[in-house]
Amino acid sequence: YYILGGRGCVGKCTYCTSGNLIRLYDYNVKKRRNRGLAQIIDELKKAKEAGFKRIWFLDEFFVLSTAKAFEFLRLYNEEVGLPFQLILHPLQIVRNPDLLDAYADAGLIGTTIGVQSGSPGFAKEFYKRSSDEALTLQFANLLHERGIQKNYHFITNNPFETKENLKESILFMERMPFDYEHDRLYIFRLNNFPQT
Repeated sequence: YYILGGRGCVGKCTYCTSGNLIRLYDYNVKKRRNRGLAQIIDELKKAKEAGFKRIWFLDEFFVLSTAKAFEFLRLYNEEVGLPFQLILHPLQIVRNPDLLDAYADAGLIGTTIGVQSGSPGFAKEFYKRSSDEALTLQFANLLHERGIQKNYHFITNNPFETKENLKESILFMERMPFDYEHDRLYIFRLNNFPQT
């Protein structure tokens, strides 16, 4: 069952519209608007009653305050209890590994690590991502230790990317923990639209 826990994204990556729509069109709304926890749980209970066996949160990042995340997981455990996937914010998890334990206990089976480029300089200059290799590696190791599936995302076909940038990405991925039975590596092709 596919669901959104909220709308918008806290990021501002240049290759994605999710974090940029507000800036591009001057919307007067918060970058991230979360739905109420009771509303999310009610929808998921109905999905479970309808026979769905797995939940997939489509949010760019499932971002709640740490206290709200623990409250959500308590309610989820009590009232839904199905395996689920969502995208966690690495910094929140690295700062609160006990929160990752709570997600795992509630049924988290997989998440995405959006690397996009393993070249920190390239990622910062062209994707406006403050790529922190140490943080990403720490996040990946925390997931790996708990047996949570990791879906690594990379972007190719960027006309500004050099062979050296690509080599840095390959060397970066070689350092990431990888469970060959469960983890996945996704290579996306950047679509360059006119005047972007």
